[in-house]
Amino acid sequence: MAPSNPKCTTSRPLMFIARRMALLLVLASVVSGCMGLEPESHGTNPLGWPAKALSIGHHAADSEIPLYREVGRTALAFGDLLESPPLLLEGVVTFDGDKILGSSHKLLVGTGGSIAALINVPFSFVIGGNIDLGRDVDLVNDALEHMDEADPATWRVSSSDERTGIYPRGTRVEASGKNLIWKIPGVGDVVQSAEISPALSIGLGITGMAHVAQARTWGFVVGSRHKWRLCSPRLRTTIIIHEFYHQHMQIRSDFQGWAMLYWPAYGAGTITAGDDDHWAETGSPAGAYVVNRALREWRPELRPSSNAYVEVDRD
Repeated sequence: MAPSNPKCTTSRPLMFIARRMALLLVLASVVSGCMGLEPESHGTNPLGWPAKALSIGHHAADSEIPLYREVGRTALAFGDLLESPPLLLEGVVTFDGDKILGSSHKLLVGTGGSIAALINVPFSFVIGGNIDLGRDVDLVNDALEHMDEADPATWRVSSSDERTGIYPRGTRVEASGKNLIWKIPGVGDVVQSAEISPALSIGLGITGMAHVAQARTWGFVVGSRHKWRLCSPRLRTTIIIHEFYHQHMQIRSDFQGWAMLYWPAYGAGTITAGDDDHWAETGSPAGAYVVNRALREWRPELRPSSNAYVEVDRD
């Protein structure tokens, strides 16, 4: 008997795929926290060579040339996706559970990251130029050192929070032009960029909000170069580290690179809880304000060994 509603037959496969992807996302989020390091395929495995070739996208992603930069970000995302098959093969052959789980992780991160990157390519010329994060490299490193030394009790959200650090101990940054390269032990290099967004400026003007920055999968955007320049060095540094928490710890790790799922969840948190108790900000151990709490007592001008508190305007 023919179905009474043909639309139901076409929607069922899509619903099936959506449910399976959601389940994979949840499972990968759980196991990625248990895995620790992100595994990589062996250098002699020819199946992994295309992914390693696309790592050249790191240099393009670090560029200030709009279209070239977006192509680089897309290449890095596709590199994650192409790393999944060789990891799966190696895991099955060597009975390595970490590589099998890592293959699922790369599949999810690569798929979500590739979709987001491809969506961003047509809008590459809408951005209003780069913000110079490289000027604050010493400040950021000094703040990260302070976070390494801080008592976890000063920033933990609750008694059930057993973390000993916010980022892996020894995480530091290097300046690369106007961008920062985060050197994360056990993870590798991650590019953080900051750009002017006319769209964010318009949105803030309409809503009346006073946010200085908003995270992206590759860094963050600010609505106004002028407002960014008015921020104190200490505030700028806190924003840089705070927004990287959104970029790497939440979008990349917790949501497996699926920004199109992260932002609806973020919006739902804003509607239901507001800024004061938002799950991504202050309302959970996963909130980015853990950075702000860790830096509450950070005073670089009082650290005689630090040369970080230097104001240099290179914009």
